[in-house]
Amino acid sequence: MRPRRGGNRAGFDVSVVIPAFGRPGETALALRSALAQALPRGRRFEVLLVDDGSPEPLEACLKPLVRSRPGAALRFLRQANAGPAAARNLGAGRARAPLLAFLDSDAQAAPGWLAGGVEAMRLRPEWQVAEGLVLAKGGVEETPFTKKVENPTGGRWLTCNLFVRRPAFLALGGFDARFRDPVREDTEFAFRCLKAGLQVGTIPGARVWHPVQPIRVAHFFRWARDGRFEAFLERTYPRLYRRHLKWIDGRAIPAFHWPYYLGILAAFWYLPEGAALVAAGWAMTLYAWCRRRRTSWRDLARLAWPALAVPYLRLFWVLWGYWKYPRLP
Repeated sequence: MRPRRGGNRAGFDVSVVIPAFGRPGETALALRSALAQALPRGRRFEVLLVDDGSPEPLEACLKPLVRSRPGAALRFLRQANAGPAAARNLGAGRARAPLLAFLDSDAQAAPGWLAGGVEAMRLRPEWQVAEGLVLAKGGVEETPFTKKVENPTGGRWLTCNLFVRRPAFLALGGFDARFRDPVREDTEFAFRCLKAGLQVGTIPGARVWHPVQPIRVAHFFRWARDGRFEAFLERTYPRLYRRHLKWIDGRAIPAFHWPYYLGILAAFWYLPEGAALVAAGWAMTLYAWCRRRRTSWRDLARLAWPALAVPYLRLFWVLWGYWKYPRLP
C-alpha cells in the first residue's frame, strides 16, 4: 500500500503514526504516551492510530482513553490486515503535517520525545530522516525466552522511533508493504534512504522505551523463516548490507551456524569429523541464544532440539529468498 499525497491542511507541525494489531492494553500505553507529549507554544501535533485489521476494532477498545482526552487531535484509521509497513503507509498518507514521527504500539514515548525530535529536525534541515534512541524498559530479567529491542547509540533505524520528512517519505514510496511481518522493513527503508543519498541523523534527546517481552520456542522457528527477508536485503543492497550489518550474528546466515553445514559436507567423507562439527555448531548456537542471559537447565532442555533444527530451516528460507528475490540491476 503506497502512502497518499496531501498537504499540511490543518496547521500541524508533526503527525505521530502508530500501527497496531490487537494488544489493546499495550496499545493504550503507547497511545497515552504519545498524547501526553507537549510541544512549544504555537506548535501542534496529531496522532494517527492505524488498526491493521485487529479481530476486535481497537477504536472500540480504546474509547475510554479517547473520552479522557477530548481536546486531543487523535484519529483512528483501520485497514484489512496487511502488515505494519502498509499500516504506516496508510497513516503517512492521511497525515496532515510535513513531519512524520513513527511509534510502535508496544513502545512508550518518554517525556520530551516529540519536542526533542521536532527541534532536532528544525535545527538540521539537511536531515530527511532521523532516528531516536530506543531503550529497553527495565524490571524484567533477561533469559533465552525474552526479547529485548534497543537502539541505545543509533545506527539501527528502528521504526518504533523514527522521524521522516513527509515529502521525502512520499518520494521514496514509503515502507515496502511486501514486509508483512515486522522484520527488516525498517532496515530496508533506511537502506533505500542511504542509496538515494539522503542524510540520516540520530537524535539522542528523542527517547522511546521498549519493554522486554517474553517469547516462546516458536519464536526461534519464526526467526528461521525471516531468513527470506535477509536474502531480499542482501540481494537488493549488497554493499550497504555488508557495510552496516554485523557478520557474526546480523546477517542471513550467522557465523555460529556454519559448523552445521560444514559438518554435513564433511560427513560424506569422514563421519566422526562431520559429527564433531555438527556438535560444535549446536553448542555455539546454544551459547549465542543464552549469552548474557540468565539460563536455567530447563531453558537449555527446551532449546536443545530447536538448536538442531533451526539452522537448517534458516538455510532453507535464505535460499528460498535468494530464489524469489533475484539481484536487482
